[in-house]
Amino acid sequence: AVSPNAQLTTAPTSVTFTPANWNVAQTVTVSAVDDAVVEGAHSGTVAHTVSSVDTAYDGAEVAVVEVGITDNDNAGVSVVQSGGNTAVTEGGATDTYTLVLTSQPTANVVVNVASGTQLSTAPTSVTFTSGNWSVAQTVTVAAVDDAIAEGTHNGSVTHTVTSADPNYQGRLVDSVSVTITDNDTAGVTVTQSEGNTAVTEGGATDTLSVVLQSQPQSTVTVT
Repeated sequence: AVSPNAQLTTAPTSVTFTPANWNVAQTVTVSAVDDAVVEGAHSGTVAHTVSSVDTAYDGAEVAVVEVGITDNDNAGVSVVQSGGNTAVTEGGATDTYTLVLTSQPTANVVVNVASGTQLSTAPTSVTFTSGNWSVAQTVTVAAVDDAIAEGTHNGSVTHTVTSADPNYQGRLVDSVSVTITDNDTAGVTVTQSEGNTAVTEGGATDTLSVVLQSQPQSTVTVT
């Protein structure tokens, strides 16, 4: 009987020798269990037990086979932007991207999302477990609707990772560059009382109001 540990499988799981074929070698194929856990180079074992009505062989000891295993998993967080980029509009359209782990963690993985002053995100963090690590989670990005005329400009969403799994703790994650369409225009609006302005020499005055169309970044004097 051929008994691999949990890291391995074998085919077949037993071989039978008879008085006729006892000296014909039989092949056992060993394979690694393709799990999703980051383990690096590690090892497994294949043990054997012998049973026979021949008392000389029943319970005979057989060497354990040590097996070196090369891992094919890497710890990481994949960022996928919808449409290949992220673009939002102040007071208007939002956009989304997704986060997903590239391997199964041994502890919860929290990806914190930071958007700076030009953007907001929902949610501000996502949590992956050993059960949902391969399910993409969506982050919605919106522009902060300020009153400053900036024209088309850019913002950035960054990520930090915390986890008790050392393979994920502090893992670097790509940031998301966001194009922001502005909804503000620099200008001055003049409004006349009653729709017109009329004055009289030596008599009646009239008024008009002046207001900026967007928040300036320094003092504005209208002469």
